[in-house]
Amino acid sequence: MTAKEVELILIEGLLHTPETRIDFYLSKAKKNNCSPVNFCLALGQAYDRLDKYVNSFEFRAWSKDEDTGKRIYSKKTINLFDVTKGQIRGYLDSQNIIELAYTLKEMTLQLIPKDEAEKPAKAGFQSSLTDLQVQTLFELLKGKYIDTNTKPDHFKAIFRTIPLPPDLSLSKELSSLQALYWLIL
Repeated sequence: MTAKEVELILIEGLLHTPETRIDFYLSKAKKNNCSPVNFCLALGQAYDRLDKYVNSFEFRAWSKDEDTGKRIYSKKTINLFDVTKGQIRGYLDSQNIIELAYTLKEMTLQLIPKDEAEKPAKAGFQSSLTDLQVQTLFELLKGKYIDTNTKPDHFKAIFRTIPLPPDLSLSKELSSLQALYWLIL
């Protein structure tokens, strides 16, 4: 897919409402056998080119200030009727191109991975230590290798295949504690 084709798809999105524009772009990505993330990147690059163009200035020979007689420089516009071969009437300028930026931002947010809170909780590992042995180990390591604010139940969870508490705080990495555990055995 060429850069010009991506620009035309980006502009064609203006025919859709902001609510349906993302679905339109995703359907175009699928139709062109392109991953949604790569297609979003291509749309972003096309947007950057169009934005740079419409936010640049040009001199128009016929534009002069009536009072001073000096030349007037104005921002460039894109005639959508010419670019889309009659599909869309109007102009794309520095004022209305921002509408596409909002859509691309929303699309990007939909495509990025969800935050850590939605990922499955990490679990401890299977251990042959009894509860009494884990408690003794906790008391020996507290303040030296683990945070003094660590709760005994949180430490115990490390040695069980249950999900670790979300508020688990250790001063050392879990891998260091696991290595220490194997040295003790």
